[in-house]
Amino acid sequence: IMVRRHIVGPGLKLASVLAVIALHGGALALAWVYTATLAAGVGVYALLLLELLGQQGHFERWRPRRLVIPWRQMLGYAGSLITAESVFLFYSTFITMILQYYRDASHVAGFQAARPFAKLIDVALVTFVHLFVPSLARFYGRGDREGIERLYVQTCAWVSVLSFPLFAVTYGMSDSLAVLLLGDRYADAGSLLALMSLGFFVHSALGANPHALRVLGHVRAAVAADLIAVAVSLAIGFTLIPLGGELGAAATLGLVLCVRGGLNLAALRWRSGLDPLRGHRSIYAAL
Repeated sequence: IMVRRHIVGPGLKLASVLAVIALHGGALALAWVYTATLAAGVGVYALLLLELLGQQGHFERWRPRRLVIPWRQMLGYAGSLITAESVFLFYSTFITMILQYYRDASHVAGFQAARPFAKLIDVALVTFVHLFVPSLARFYGRGDREGIERLYVQTCAWVSVLSFPLFAVTYGMSDSLAVLLLGDRYADAGSLLALMSLGFFVHSALGANPHALRVLGHVRAAVAADLIAVAVSLAIGFTLIPLGGELGAAATLGLVLCVRGGLNLAALRWRSGLDPLRGHRSIYAAL
């Protein structure tokens, strides 16, 4: 997973962009090349999977007629991933589309320029999730409640601690950082950066909750939280963006991330009793 996601995937994308630049291609050529690289990435996943299955001897024990596929559990889990993706699409794409509809390209430019720096706060969460999900699944499979609680609270604490320095810089020095990184033309992007940074920090601190809900089998609660988040997000977006333009878009993004984090935290505490503050209250108090 690490090789495919962080080496092969980015390498293919970089190669595609360089190829389009070298051939003086346009946006359509880049779209075709991106499609080809994604297909190549799927092929790499398939080869890695076949190699892994062969190494572990699964082909020798393969009995298709004895195979029992838990369709209900699999489709339920897949459905929860689709609703999670819908929330991601809202704050990654739909907010920009709504802003473009109500305002001109200059508002979109300021919003799009500031967002990547706020999203850097998610680096710790993205890294830890690859370790958190399989480890939590193993504890859950063994029925180890103590292991589940220990892993969950430690992961939340580490992600919060590692995300805080980036949040402190992008929020506390947002005006100076916007000028330094984007130039004087984007001097007014500091307030946008601050609002989005606050949302992404809350998202990072509470980001393990939706994964924990799915791994622990509380798929319906995860889907309900995501659907409510999408509905609330649409209401917030179509209220704030027409009124505030790029500032309204930044506020919408921050609120969407906070609302989703709060909903997933409430659902996880209700269904499993897990609490990220348990045993680490002093750490969160210090932050």
